[in-house]
Amino acid sequence: MADIFLPAITVEQMREVDRLMVEEYHITLPQMMEHAGRNLADFSLEWLKKRNSNKTQFNIVVACGTGNNGGGGMVTARFLVNKGHDIIVVLTGHSEKLKPVPANHWKTLKAMGVQTIEANSTDSIPVYTNSDLIIDAVVGYSLKGELRGVPARVVRDIMQSGKEDVISLDVPSGLDATSGEASPMCIKAVATMTLALPKTGLVVENAKECTGDVYLADIGVPPSLYSNLGLSVDPFKSDSVVSI
Repeated sequence: MADIFLPAITVEQMREVDRLMVEEYHITLPQMMEHAGRNLADFSLEWLKKRNSNKTQFNIVVACGTGNNGGGGMVTARFLVNKGHDIIVVLTGHSEKLKPVPANHWKTLKAMGVQTIEANSTDSIPVYTNSDLIIDAVVGYSLKGELRGVPARVVRDIMQSGKEDVISLDVPSGLDATSGEASPMCIKAVATMTLALPKTGLVVENAKECTGDVYLADIGVPPSLYSNLGLSVDPFKSDSVVSI
């Protein structure tokens, strides 16, 4: 994973990337979610194996929101289960609140017999302390204002667990993806695997405490889409995850 320089984009620009992917290139949300989830599973295992060279099986907790970021986390969980690891998936809300695509991934996890927990805003969930890694897929780039409700409760549990081994999907939950301002309840990750292009809030100096090392993952964005936005970039010629 060689370090490369890439332009950072705002949340509004990322929404335009997502729109063009679906409307102009007919690359669907489930396709993008599969790319994100598989890349995060591979990245997480590579990260774990570098730090635990004598270990082959890991205990991993995946905290998932009810939106599309959570769906990516559920795909990650599925790939990790398929590779033989012990996975617990914590959903930050009731499963009836899931968006359609994440709801389908949730059904898949249930059908596979994966251990799942639906969190609420009052009860702590004591599953994080004994994990080898926590994957944060609670909230992505769409956060506005402070993290509240069940997502804030789950983030608080993760922070109070004392576990430093946390990897975030796209954006650390609680961080404003455009400004880099952190909510009072904000994940402090050792690494963040963001998607498509880095968001401006990930590359400002004050965000480093939350992001840790930042990596960029391929979700299938065609280089011509970047060109249409006036960006001359093609970051994934040699690898599907690159360090930035």
